[in-house]
Amino acid sequence: MFGSNLTHATYECSLDGAAFAVCAQNAAFGDLSEGSHTLSVRAVSLAGVRDATPATASWVQAVETVIVKHKTRLIGGGCSSTSVDPSEGRRKSARHFSARSSSRT
Repeated sequence: MFGSNLTHATYECSLDGAAFAVCAQNAAFGDLSEGSHTLSVRAVSLAGVRDATPATASWVQAVETVIVKHKTRLIGGGCSSTSVDPSEGRRKSARHFSARSSSRT
């Protein structure tokens, strides 16, 4: 989140050197690639005057891959499994056949 001492200011953002574009005060930037990123933000007054010295923030985006080993137990004809979608790096659970199934990770 960012702000300005100008009353009723709007904002323009530039991510990684792209052209400035209108952005919300609570702008979020998802699905960033792994590596270095820089966000520049400038306030724009009601009269259309743009801040000549945008605020900047830089960071390194790291992508963590989680590998989960799992065992499937069959209980009364049901099964359950937990796996990881490598493209998303998070757990997905699937339950089939019986509500009495269980999973160990």
